[in-house]
Amino acid sequence: MDLVTATPSFGSIINSLEDGKPQSNRKLEVFHPGVWGDHFLAYSHDQNAHKRQTSCEMPFAMDPSKSLERMMIKLDAWSKRVEELKEEVNRMLSRAKGSQQEIELIDVLQRLGVAYHFEKEIDEALHQIFQSQTDDVDDDLFVVALRFRLLRQHGFNVSSDVFYKFHDEEGKFNEALIKDVRGLLSLYEAAHLSTEGEDLLNEALIFTQKHLKSGISNLDSKLATQIEHDLEMPLWKSVQRLEHRHYISVYEEEKGRNDVVLELAKLDFNLLQSLHQRELKDLTRWDVESAHQLPKYMKVCYLALLSTVKEIEEELAADGKSYRVPYLIEAMKWLTGAYFNEAVWYNKGYVPLFNEHLTLSLISCGYPSITILTFVGMDEIATKEAFDWASTRPKIVMDASIVNRLRDDIVGSKFEQERGHVVSSLECYVKEHGCSEQEACDKLQELIKIAWKGLSQAYLDPPVSLALLMPIVNLARVMEVLYKNDDGYTFAEGKTKERIIALFVEPIAL
Repeated sequence: MDLVTATPSFGSIINSLEDGKPQSNRKLEVFHPGVWGDHFLAYSHDQNAHKRQTSCEMPFAMDPSKSLERMMIKLDAWSKRVEELKEEVNRMLSRAKGSQQEIELIDVLQRLGVAYHFEKEIDEALHQIFQSQTDDVDDDLFVVALRFRLLRQHGFNVSSDVFYKFHDEEGKFNEALIKDVRGLLSLYEAAHLSTEGEDLLNEALIFTQKHLKSGISNLDSKLATQIEHDLEMPLWKSVQRLEHRHYISVYEEEKGRNDVVLELAKLDFNLLQSLHQRELKDLTRWDVESAHQLPKYMKVCYLALLSTVKEIEEELAADGKSYRVPYLIEAMKWLTGAYFNEAVWYNKGYVPLFNEHLTLSLISCGYPSITILTFVGMDEIATKEAFDWASTRPKIVMDASIVNRLRDDIVGSKFEQERGHVVSSLECYVKEHGCSEQEACDKLQELIKIAWKGLSQAYLDPPVSLALLMPIVNLARVMEVLYKNDDGYTFAEGKTKERIIALFVEPIAL
């Protein structure tokens, strides 16, 4: 069935409801209370303001006596200092050109979250490094793996054959590498950018995981903690902003740290956090007004959707980008159509075949629609041709959707069925193949690995600008973090709450 042409109107969905209540017996009130409430309506930019507790024991800064003028003076001072530090870092990049120090500095800038200030300089440096790859005779595993990872992350199709030099006479990775912990960790991170059929990188991943895990007990506590962190969530699959915050604390403890770069990272993090806080304040508890024709429980969602689309349309019109709105509307039709058809499945008790389930649930997971929405908010790089491409639901979008859907279903299936939900892909696979849940989970994990290889491949043969591919990969990263071991979306009071505090609530001490 064509999901777009089969999409029902909002009116038909509303008419399928009776007296504002769903026609099913689905349990709805099983979630924990909201964690944030009106928290972001009351934030203060002043990091020295006193702290108090909300009803959910959420600390936040709030001091009405601090004037807006004082806040703006502080932010302005930070901004000026950032500009000074950027000039110093630019000089460092210039002095390091062509050396090992250059590639290490680029890596540090990326991991601290400030590389976006130096995109042109870094792009030029990596082009030069890529062109010199054919003459690469470097035998330092750390440097070779770091160079490989950075080049692939930026869309350079560098061959994994560079790692054959680290094989022994039997064609396996040399056991002497076990002592090079720094090199092993660098190779481990590089191996995650493998594409389909790159057996050498698959071997590298197994080799590094094995020896990093077994060697942790012999390392000092700081290095052991860092290795445990990276084994849990490699760089390529991590939510970048969380990694920036984490690495700032790690880098601060390094003996050979660059204090100029560290200060830039801290100030820049706090400035961006201030911007995000203002955005979150604007996004918090919607003006519901009136929508009497809708059931009460739908009012907030429906009016928020209409209000948002209207606001987007007005802003785009002012910039001459009104052509983007029809793509957004069509994307919302995909999503509502998929939701409606899942509701039909649920009400009929229908259990589809696994592939039939994915045909629908890869749309209902929302990522194809969110991709269009992401493009709507971008600058001129999101051309009409880019929207046409995204509207075909290209492979990279569907690979990200596979990570979304299957990560969710592996850890969330049991809870969803307890509250009443359309069958998950996990249940469909179990029924179709007559296997155990564990066997089905293993199969879904394998499909997730294949999807990640597809995401890596898209970077080596980009159908559009890498700036347009990055948000799609970031969507997959969100699911890797939220659903790594449990459902951090539904049960947000633990690690998810801590992550939000780190990113949006607590500034870094200067």
